[in-house]
Amino acid sequence: SRINPHFLFNTLNMISSQARIENADKSAELMEITAAFLRYNLDSITKTVTLEQEISNLKDFIAIEKYRYGERFRFEIDVEPDCLDLAMPCMVLQPLLENAIQHGIGMMTSAGSVVIRVRRSDQTVVIETEDNGVGMTKQQIEELKAHAEDINYEDAQRREKEVRHDVMSHVYAYGLQCPKAKGIIHLGATSCYVGD
Repeated sequence: SRINPHFLFNTLNMISSQARIENADKSAELMEITAAFLRYNLDSITKTVTLEQEISNLKDFIAIEKYRYGERFRFEIDVEPDCLDLAMPCMVLQPLLENAIQHGIGMMTSAGSVVIRVRRSDQTVVIETEDNGVGMTKQQIEELKAHAEDINYEDAQRREKEVRHDVMSHVYAYGLQCPKAKGIIHLGATSCYVGD
């Protein structure tokens, strides 16, 4: 048994309307953004989406985070227009941004920065995430590189659905490049297989 999404969205819309009646416009706006963010995730989670849709969803996530953290962080999205029609799995960008906040800039009280850049490079689309957070030690990086070498990407490619989980779990948890993957989108210091 699970909550009916229509019930959830109707409830959020009702709360938003009530907030507007009470002149709580910021609360209403936050409810509307949250509803749009949840709707995208519930409607698209098993679908292939475009980078443009992912960017739109990412902007909703950023708006929510700005309500949470205020002006402590700055977010920048720089996308080459010819990349917007790229087909990709749903929810690739948001976990990367959330990871940059939680493990990079989350402890900063001011001047935190996350930049997401998207560009074409030969036959690959490069999605770079960069933050000015705490980083990792050389030892942590070496341990993670050793773990990345243990992932069998050729076997994972035969298991199309599972590859997304295997590699994205690795990317989300460890955030480093996995150069053995084929048919990849490079995500800054990370890589994610999305198929050709």
